[in-house]
Amino acid sequence: MNDRCQQKLRLPRSQRSLRVTCTACRHSFDHAPTHERAQIQTNLVIVVGVVGVLCLFLVLLCGGIFVSMPGAQPTTAEQARAQRIATLTAIMNQNRQQIFESLHPVGTAQSVEVHEAELVTSPAGEPLLLVRYTLHWQGPLTRKGRTKVLHVVDLESNRPRRPEILETNGVTNAQVTDMSLEFLEGFLQELIRQQQQ
Repeated sequence: MNDRCQQKLRLPRSQRSLRVTCTACRHSFDHAPTHERAQIQTNLVIVVGVVGVLCLFLVLLCGGIFVSMPGAQPTTAEQARAQRIATLTAIMNQNRQQIFESLHPVGTAQSVEVHEAELVTSPAGEPLLLVRYTLHWQGPLTRKGRTKVLHVVDLESNRPRRPEILETNGVTNAQVTDMSLEFLEGFLQELIRQQQQ
């Protein structure tokens, strides 16, 4: 934004400083480069926040809060499972864009559908929460995107493990990183080949 006339300006991402001239008032100023690292740190904070909400839900669930609420005690295991799924669905839908941004580079999250929220014990004896869900989204190339994810949370340490993408019809952040590295590697090889000639 131009501080002088308050005109909003669209600028490209750049690794170097840009000299910008406002189209409205013709005032020129220098714009500092955007840093990808700051974006990655912001995404990390968002993911940690979403995971924190999930962990809080687990602590409340495991601590018996639902049992102590009047009229909230489920009568069967199936009702308890349905209640866990409904609560997680509500929490994850409130944070759907942050979840999306932790998995995909570009697009808009539409909804989250939780299929399973199961409390299990690992072979090593660790209590785990397995959350299997589908994230529905829309991107510039994919109109009806979906990503099925398995997320595991270690309940002893209240720490999430890396989410596993089971299925998607879009490009993931990991794929973008891999493609960037492959491009950079090819570019460097071509540069070395040209210098050797």
